[in-house]
Amino acid sequence: MSTEELPILPHLAPEFYTWIWFSSETAGGIFSLPDADGIPVDVWVDERLSFRNPEAHKMRATVTGENAPQSPEARAALASGKVINDIQIQLKTDERAYSLSLKGEGMDISGLKLPPHSGDGYHALFYERMYFVQDVYRLLELFYVVFARLRTHTLWEETIVPAMREWLLGNKQSFDMHEQIARL
Repeated sequence: MSTEELPILPHLAPEFYTWIWFSSETAGGIFSLPDADGIPVDVWVDERLSFRNPEAHKMRATVTGENAPQSPEARAALASGKVINDIQIQLKTDERAYSLSLKGEGMDISGLKLPPHSGDGYHALFYERMYFVQDVYRLLELFYVVFARLRTHTLWEETIVPAMREWLLGNKQSFDMHEQIARL
């Protein structure tokens, strides 16, 4: 079976988006991801989240603004049973910062903003931009691998889902995502 024949599981993208949001707030936004060469990666949810009913593909609520992820409207949408359809995130590693949106079940990337060009000439610009695009995909892959390992581990139901519920309710809690990742 080729990867083109594999079905997209519609619940995974919204769960991944929610996990990114939850992790960015509970882990302080800084991750030491396996295979990231020991370089910490900062991730945070930026100015836009959109939600939909799990049975529908049409957007039902969009929260935008400087503090969109901290807004009561964003948490209320999630608490009411809606799932995240689009999420705007920032990734920062070393001296490079990226901004992008992940959209829909296919986790499509849009609105990708790359760091400023630092080389001379068109060839340098091209190769540097391609490197940055590859870096974004590599970082997203590393995050997704960690998510997939957690999602398929008993930790998901035993520890992470209850912690996510408490987080959603706004209860202050001691939750160490780094410890959970290390247990894999």
